[in-house]
Amino acid sequence: MNICSKCKKELQDGIQVCDNCGTLLVGDEKDSCSEQTVKKKSLLVPVLICAGTLVLLIVTGAFFIIKSGVSEKKETEWTIKKELYVKDEELFVSDMPGKKGMRLTSELLKGKDGDMKEWYSTDYNKISYSIDITDDNKRVFFPDKFDGKSYTLYYNDTGKSSKEKVKIDSDLSEDSLYFVSSDGNIVTYFKEDDSELYQYNISKNEKTKIDSDLGNGLFSIYLESDGKEVYYIKEGGDLYLKKAGKDKEKIDDDVEEILASNLVYDKDETSGVFYLKEGNVYKKENGKEKEKLVSDVDNVTRTYLKQNSFYYTKEKKGSAVLLMDYVEDDMKESDAAIEKPKEAPKYPSILEYNSTEEYEEALELYDRAKEEYNKALDEYRDKEKRDKLRQELNKEEYESKTTELYYYDGKEEKKLSDNLYNIESRAFEEPVIVFITRKSDDNDKIKLSEIKNTEDVRSQLKVYKKGDVAIAVGDKVIKIEEDDIQKFQVSYNGARIYFFKDIKENGQEGDLYEISIENAVASEPKLYDKGVYSKQLYLYKSNDLAYFKNYEDEEATLYMNKKKIDTDVYVHNISPRREHSEEVYYYKDYNLDKEEGSLMFYNQNSPQLIADKVHDFKICYDGSVLYLCNYGLGSFKGDLKLYRQGNSSLIDEDVMMIIKRFNYVERLIYGF
Repeated sequence: MNICSKCKKELQDGIQVCDNCGTLLVGDEKDSCSEQTVKKKSLLVPVLICAGTLVLLIVTGAFFIIKSGVSEKKETEWTIKKELYVKDEELFVSDMPGKKGMRLTSELLKGKDGDMKEWYSTDYNKISYSIDITDDNKRVFFPDKFDGKSYTLYYNDTGKSSKEKVKIDSDLSEDSLYFVSSDGNIVTYFKEDDSELYQYNISKNEKTKIDSDLGNGLFSIYLESDGKEVYYIKEGGDLYLKKAGKDKEKIDDDVEEILASNLVYDKDETSGVFYLKEGNVYKKENGKEKEKLVSDVDNVTRTYLKQNSFYYTKEKKGSAVLLMDYVEDDMKESDAAIEKPKEAPKYPSILEYNSTEEYEEALELYDRAKEEYNKALDEYRDKEKRDKLRQELNKEEYESKTTELYYYDGKEEKKLSDNLYNIESRAFEEPVIVFITRKSDDNDKIKLSEIKNTEDVRSQLKVYKKGDVAIAVGDKVIKIEEDDIQKFQVSYNGARIYFFKDIKENGQEGDLYEISIENAVASEPKLYDKGVYSKQLYLYKSNDLAYFKNYEDEEATLYMNKKKIDTDVYVHNISPRREHSEEVYYYKDYNLDKEEGSLMFYNQNSPQLIADKVHDFKICYDGSVLYLCNYGLGSFKGDLKLYRQGNSSLIDEDVMMIIKRFNYVERLIYGF
């Protein structure tokens, strides 16, 4: 069982993103090495490494970004992208296909002692944060001289040699992430150690310090989609806007947080900024006064800037009630019958008896009387404690609280629930959520015999029970008339909702159900498939669904949209192409000890073998597959090959790692 670090919700094993608050969960190496998510330019681009697989997850406090920078262009409009990989402890960039890479770095791991295992599993997890490439494929940004604590950030115009790299700044810590503007000219970056925000203008070769003392580090920073405007919150709550080439502008003070789906505001969706201040949600558009939208807000759970809408909660306080009103005094009658015991029995003196036998008999009677006395005394003292507890319960008050769920539709707020238990899952593009209400009998009487103090009562009153499950489509609430259902997942655009029912005792297999949403109307739940492996489900942005049956030892039968694909498939790495969902790439007969398997390709015809002994792979922009095979776990080296149009060609030897920052697969992955 995992625990979300932000909202503390208990989550099922293997889940990658908290389905309550959206926080990224970095689990153990085995769980974190399975998914690959395409990048959109973002200030926060942590890259996770596990067993040779580099995973890109773009993360925010409540969401991770899934829209690629190439998503608006058709595949035919793109030339083959450059690919990056690691060899000889340095970073290389290559034009695909068929070309060995050009070395970018000169001393990537400065001052390291050659511990390849630490270098592979730890340091590249850090330095990969700082690798980026512009959408026009002409400029690459990368770190060099990484000493385990900080690095120097460079860029290189990819038509030039590695000797012509240009330094942007030095002493950037491992958490000093950056954002490149859409034209590739402005680099906005945050130095975590110094809590300072900078912009670097490439055309002018000019570095500008924007501000310092940002209140919450990276989560204080939000950029406009073109990367030239940045909103940020200073420690103390002052909210500023800084446009490239202009002075910073103060927007407001005492701001708690900026409300956004991610760390990048899309100008096509909104102008200005939404933020939370003193429990009120405001919108501030450029050139206009701030506007208060709603008040008394406890938490904004999800924003939809395209619709100028969001879901949020309010905490409603009930009337103050004595704690005793929540307690059943099941000891009242028995305690009334308990009296304080009389004097304790007197210990017998041997001088009062004529014989040893008489004395021993008296001593035995004393022991029995003493035992009974002590028992009566203990009961009386327990009664006294309960009497004192009764007095405290009749004095102390408890103010009941409930959580109300609301939706702001761009014009007004609308209440959806008086008694929210939890939001289970939500769509990222359209306002669709699944939530559970609290049962009305949350405050059943607590027996006095089962508590020791007033805090026991308070703690039990805070343990709520799950009630009905419902869907909210905008402000329309639809109840799900099913019992014992769990593990809800809403698709990216809100058009599909999936959940499990009748999960077996082993917790691995259950019946998968589907609900379709069309024109704000939900269909009746329909059985999608039986005997589905409940701990690993892949739901993609295209609404394609990959799942497994007959699970055993990390392998299972793979299905895609109810169609059987193949057997003995490794469940932790499934990659369909973005615009060709019928094409799926996966491992078959995966060897966990050697961390390799047979890389397979499936289209609508049949499974096809790409290569055996594959350690890692990624799908390139033109649909070809870059893969690393014949990999030695001791040497951390293997052959880098490119599979294209049915043929494989060698790109380079002794390659340590594929940099998977630019994975073409645009998808949203949910892992149970």
